[in-house]
Amino acid sequence: MRSCGLRAAALLLPLASNGLCAQTVTAPRDAAAIVAFVDSTLALARRRDTASLRALADSSFVFVHSTGRVDDLTAFLAFAVQGRQDSARVLSAARVREFGPVAYVLTHTALWTPGRGWTAFRATDVVVRSSAGSLRWAGHQSTSLPPTPAFVPLDGALAAALRGRYVNASGVVRHVEASNDRLLVRTGDGGPVAYGALSATTFHPERGDAFLVFFRNAGGQVQYLELLQRGGVERYTRQRGP
Repeated sequence: MRSCGLRAAALLLPLASNGLCAQTVTAPRDAAAIVAFVDSTLALARRRDTASLRALADSSFVFVHSTGRVDDLTAFLAFAVQGRQDSARVLSAARVREFGPVAYVLTHTALWTPGRGWTAFRATDVVVRSSAGSLRWAGHQSTSLPPTPAFVPLDGALAAALRGRYVNASGVVRHVEASNDRLLVRTGDGGPVAYGALSATTFHPERGDAFLVFFRNAGGQVQYLELLQRGGVERYTRQRGP
């Protein structure tokens, strides 16, 4: 297997063919397994399980913080022990691409910090596949997104699929409608709050600090939404029928 001299630190930059080691960038057949592997490493970091992290990480591992700080494996494990056990939520589906034995995973997530609320991040994780087929975590780079990211157009078919009545475990009702490229979310008989689309699943209010994330089943039907606010996460199940 050719390594082409690539190291994890270099892979945190956009990959390009230089003509000397041309390989096609594709979506791997085991993309779901790669995403699950990355999710498991980040979950281990939040649980401060450094022994398991060391077993899954490649010797060339590099962790680039959103602040610009760069840690090797030893420094990252020391950071993981001291870190907060923040809640994390996925804001959009991961994208996976493969370059020879290397796969990189692009994700959007939000982390909750007490007293601060939710901060959105765009992250790139690098996974290396051994000749035996096992996966190793080779790198992570995260970038903090602006408090109010740029909105994308809201497709009419998508808006229709998201409309409905949603209820949480306490019986609080939120009504979701659409108007003028925005979702309008109304709690009970209160006034509507306008949310712009960040992706096909995630929305952010025009004013305020929150995320609205919709979840679908395998058939593509919306099952529930999660409202990420400063106080934490609220889940609202979609109600069927009139």
